[in-house]
Amino acid sequence: RRQRRSMTGQAPSLQRRLLLGALAVVLLLWCATSAFVWWDAKHEVDELLDAHLAQSAALLVAQGAHGSDNDEGANAPLLHPYARFVAFQVWHEGKLISHSPNTGHSPLSSLQEGFEMVRLEDDDWRLFASRGTESDLQIYVAERLSARGEIVRAILDGLLLPVVFVLPLAALAVWGVVRKGLAPLRTLSATLAMRSPQALEGVSLPGETPGELKPLLHALNQLFDRIRALLDNERRFTADAAHELRTPIAAIRAQAQVAMGAADETQRQHALQSTLMGCDRATHLVEQLLTLSRLEAAEPGDMRAPVNLGAVAQRVVAE
Repeated sequence: RRQRRSMTGQAPSLQRRLLLGALAVVLLLWCATSAFVWWDAKHEVDELLDAHLAQSAALLVAQGAHGSDNDEGANAPLLHPYARFVAFQVWHEGKLISHSPNTGHSPLSSLQEGFEMVRLEDDDWRLFASRGTESDLQIYVAERLSARGEIVRAILDGLLLPVVFVLPLAALAVWGVVRKGLAPLRTLSATLAMRSPQALEGVSLPGETPGELKPLLHALNQLFDRIRALLDNERRFTADAAHELRTPIAAIRAQAQVAMGAADETQRQHALQSTLMGCDRATHLVEQLLTLSRLEAAEPGDMRAPVNLGAVAQRVVAE
């Protein structure tokens, strides 16, 4: 994958990854908050409306206890559009004396006390049943569950829909914050791009350097120090090589001139032999200089190995 990215020239963007990560976290938190708000709102609405059903049943019980003699089976008028989501029945001595228009003439439930889920008009209803204590009254109060769902949705719309419109603004704000936070990296990139190859001094950023960039700058400056030390070693090696090779080359040249001007064969052979010995000494000197250069350029731990100091001392003294 890295090779494909390098071939296509599309490197992963740190800014894009930070932006997508931050937006993913915000979206995840928003979804979790929405789920919690929905659950909490549904729970609170269910408790509130259950209490409302119980209170309505208590009022019907109280009213039926005082007016149970008028057993006319009257329908209660629909005074509000929300009334179609509520149903009730009042039974006295097994006779229906009052009910809402959206209920029939059969009991809504066989339950006498408490809450129950029932199916009415192809919909689910939450029903509360209660009995009168002083008279033979049976009260049923029910509420359509879809109405509760509409109330919860209305609450969620009021709470969460504004967040949906705020999310693009949050994305824009996160993008601006991430871009501003990565500004020191762009400054460092521009600073390095404008430096000449000969500039090996330490790199610094204008203003206060962020803590996350200090290790990077420290490692980069240490790298520049090592490169500068390596170049200094190469310059010293060049100067030392020129100085050390000047003498054997001059001796070789002198022996060659002697050989050219020798009158007899013996003197010429001696001069040529001295010339070859001078070449050998020059070769040995070049090898020593190259070894010294490699040792100076190597890392401190690269050339470490156990050494017999006694043997080294004997060899040096013998040489």
